[in-house]
Amino acid sequence: MRSTSVLFFLCFLAVLIAANPIAGPTEDGEHRGTQLKRRDLEDADSITPIHDPFDKRTPVVTGKKTGKTTKKKTTPKGPTGRPKGPQVKPKGPKAKPKKDPKTAKKDPIACPLPKKNGAKGGRGKKTTGKARRDLERRCGSTPSAKWTTYNTKGATYLKTYETKRAAGANKATEAAIQKVLDEEYFPVATKDLGADVNLRDYMSRVLQIPAASLTSGYTQYETFSCKPPPNPESLSTVKLRLYMQNNCKVPSAYRNQFDPTNGVILADSNYADKDTNRARADITTKPALSDLLFLQYKKLATAASVPVTKLRYIARVKIVNVDTAAMIEEAHAHADAPADNVIAGWKKWSMSNAKQKEVIETLAGTDNGKASPFILQDWAGHLAKKSIVAVHTNIEPTSKAKYMIWEFSA
Repeated sequence: MRSTSVLFFLCFLAVLIAANPIAGPTEDGEHRGTQLKRRDLEDADSITPIHDPFDKRTPVVTGKKTGKTTKKKTTPKGPTGRPKGPQVKPKGPKAKPKKDPKTAKKDPIACPLPKKNGAKGGRGKKTTGKARRDLERRCGSTPSAKWTTYNTKGATYLKTYETKRAAGANKATEAAIQKVLDEEYFPVATKDLGADVNLRDYMSRVLQIPAASLTSGYTQYETFSCKPPPNPESLSTVKLRLYMQNNCKVPSAYRNQFDPTNGVILADSNYADKDTNRARADITTKPALSDLLFLQYKKLATAASVPVTKLRYIARVKIVNVDTAAMIEEAHAHADAPADNVIAGWKKWSMSNAKQKEVIETLAGTDNGKASPFILQDWAGHLAKKSIVAVHTNIEPTSKAKYMIWEFSA
């Protein structure tokens, strides 16, 4: 009975072992009890290994399709907690140090900027908001080489003007300059129609000059660099023309209009290269344009019993000088340029504004702008130390003609 029971137990155990064999090496050398089947290792890189919670070893999938496991290497640490042995520097590019925004150089940018993304003709990377405004400001504040040159000149002129104006003296050579003007220049006075329509509109609406005086209140002087006749007032228009044809070999060098009643000088056309007296060695005291403008204005003001100190505005009309026109265009394109002043195309630059004063300095350095500060500094005594208040500039929207008005203190 006992042997029968033992035999039955052994048979049962054999059947159990046949159904669950002990894990052992297979034909291909893999351990079936610890690894996945080969067909499950076809995408081994994406499989998370199954870890035995009681096994302190951490099996790691190597990425190779052999299915083998390796023990994760660990570096023994010293008493300080740092790994023993030589330190291996990490590979790859070093992190760049942060730039100080105060000392960092700005990257060059192409100006003018392309149109904003989404606008007609817009292209390139979308830049909006603060980033766009910053680029526009940088574009507008990047001066041209000519701007820098004229600004340097103009800043020097304005420093001299401030010093001489404060002294309140007139040119010591006033008598000598007036003598040359009387003897070697022939000013022909004519009635003119006054300011052109574009200038007239701004001066009446913004500068509050009576509209009627802007059309009929001016006396025009066409000044020739030749000796005047003995009594020009007694000659008829025909005889004056004959005299000019016979004695004045070149056209008038200067043509300007004056309105002492409202304190305005319109500088229409002034060409020093047409002034033949400048090349004469026998004329030692040659009048500058600023001298000619002021002394002619003073003569008319005295004749009209109007104080010379009433002078408020000197306007340059339809500027043709290439550099002066370019400086006005650059000023209007500046990111910090003020908004149009009442009328489209007109801008006012104030001496009391630091950024706008830079524009006034640049315009003062140009051939069409420097006469105004020269008048205030050379004739400060007659003008009771007048100062520059502002400069008004215009780019006429249709014709693109350039205008510039210098405004003085009352």
